[in-house]
Amino acid sequence: IWGFGLNLEASSVYKYVEIPFNLGQVPDTAIVQFQSSQWKDTLVSNVGSDLKVDEVHFKSQPLTTAIPIFSFHDNFIVYPNPASGIITLNTGIHNETMIVNIYNDLGTLEKTLTLKPNQHSINISDLRSGMYTIEVKSGSYTAKQKLVVKN
Repeated sequence: IWGFGLNLEASSVYKYVEIPFNLGQVPDTAIVQFQSSQWKDTLVSNVGSDLKVDEVHFKSQPLTTAIPIFSFHDNFIVYPNPASGIITLNTGIHNETMIVNIYNDLGTLEKTLTLKPNQHSINISDLRSGMYTIEVKSGSYTAKQKLVVKN
C-alpha cells in the first residue's frame, strides 16, 4: 500500500490535520515522511522555510491481543530501567500491601508478588531479557508501567 499524502500550504498558525485511510488489512509497518517543500518548489520564498511538527498520533481500531492497556500514573516509577537484578518501585504507596504482577510482551503473566507495607524492591534476575509490564494493585489503586530487562 503506497501513496497516502497531503500537501499543506504555508501558514503562520497551527493546523490540525488528519489523514484517514482504510486499508482493509492490518499493516505491520508505517513509513511517515515529512518535508518542508517539494523538489519542484524553486521559488525564492520557499528557501529557508521551517517545518514544525509537534505531535503525531496513529489511531486504529481496538486490537484483540492479550497485551494489557497502559494506565500510567505520574507517581509510579520503576528504576533502574532498563534493569537486571533488583528493581525499585516508587508508587507513593507506603503503608499498604501491594500485589505486583509482571507480564511479558505477549501479555502472559510471568510473576506475581505480594509486597508488604514499605517494601519496594523486587528481584527480577529470573526474567529473560525483553519488554515487560509491571502492574501494581493496592486497594482501588492500579497502575502499570513498562520495564526493559537486560540480562
